[in-house]
Amino acid sequence: MFNKKFISLICLFLFSNTIYGINMKKDEVLNIDVLKFTNPKECPEYSNDYDYTNGHCTFRFFCKGDDCSSVDKKGYVQFNSNGQTKNLNTNICITGNDSNGPFCFNNQPACKTNADCFTNNCLNSTCVINKDAPTIECLDEYYYRSLTFSYVGKMRCGLGQYEPCKKNDDCASKSCGDGIHGDICVNARWDRTNDRKNDIITKLLILISIIIAIIGSCIFHKKATKDKKKEMENINKV
Repeated sequence: MFNKKFISLICLFLFSNTIYGINMKKDEVLNIDVLKFTNPKECPEYSNDYDYTNGHCTFRFFCKGDDCSSVDKKGYVQFNSNGQTKNLNTNICITGNDSNGPFCFNNQPACKTNADCFTNNCLNSTCVINKDAPTIECLDEYYYRSLTFSYVGKMRCGLGQYEPCKKNDDCASKSCGDGIHGDICVNARWDRTNDRKNDIITKLLILISIIIAIIGSCIFHKKATKDKKKEMENINKV
């Protein structure tokens, strides 16, 4: 009896540590309330990290059509195919202008066959992009809205990291081009903590400038009117 319980606990432990991703539909991903989770302890299981700079949980999903999976800290996602669960490596290397082969930031994109890679493209034991099937990612987007003086958080889907792009809007990260490897999507996070303060200061300076301009215009108009009146009085005296 003890052995059965012990084995069950071991199996449960192994199972809990081999979950590579949480599956959701794309509509569900896009409806995630990013700003709902502002404490690291509140981050749900489908969150991949916490942004301590801007103060919210972060989310990263990879999608195949309408089916999406959250990514774990090692870059793996989990998809079901023909009744089988597949753990896929989303880490990829950059291909293109590198004459010595793909450029990798680390050794995480390792693979044995195409089936190991989310891109379904394993080249020289390395996961690389697949030009015939670009990677689609969904990331949390956090920005400041000047019109309402408030911060906004939402999910955004687009081309994945290191995929070739033409403009920022092509990428899930809204960042196309890293200045080194050409026009590719780059997942970058920005410090937004001072956006509201800077915006308020800028608008106050503009408002002060307008007020000074109006006051100056009024003074100039008053002086011009007074000078004209004086000039007319002198003419009448003559």
